Amino acid sequence: MTTTEYIDLAIANYVVTLAEDSANPQPDYTLDGKTVNRSTWRESIQRLIDALMKTKNSFNPYIVTTQQWVG
Repeated sequence: MTTTEYIDLAIANYVVTLAEDSANPQPDYTLDGKTVNRSTWRESIQRLIDALMKTKNSFNPYIVTTQQWVG
């Protein structure tokens, strides 16, 4: 697999995680004295997706071409 394919796979997995959580939302909880806020958790997953997309785009920068109109 190429690096971009690994990134695509990670993005897809995070998107599935968010979709599953949206379909079956879980409540906030506390475990071993640490509280997990599900809203904050979802936001952190979205930030991971955004960061991965930005990284992927850095591997494949946009190419802009222009044409001069002669009329």
